[in-house]
Amino acid sequence: SEYECIEFWRPMVGCENVYSVSNHGRIRRDCDGGGTKAGYLFPERINSWGYCTVTLRNGWKIGRTYMAHRLVAAAFIGPCPPSFQVNHKNG
Repeated sequence: SEYECIEFWRPMVGCENVYSVSNHGRIRRDCDGGGTKAGYLFPERINSWGYCTVTLRNGWKIGRTYMAHRLVAAAFIGPCPPSFQVNHKNG
């Protein structure tokens, strides 16, 4: 569909003034700070379950690692209730 072709960006939940996520699964840093430049982030690794992960820093001395698909779901769907999972059939 046309919606799948257009890339939409939303603020990342919890880091709204620093990071954004797209409906295509891309993550970007929106501002410079803490020695980190603004720009697109690339998944750092694939975890043992096959999911892309990225480490984000928002004033933290040590970054926090997140699974990219969960960041997208939080921004576009909302918070994931306890014991629920993010199901992405398109890979």
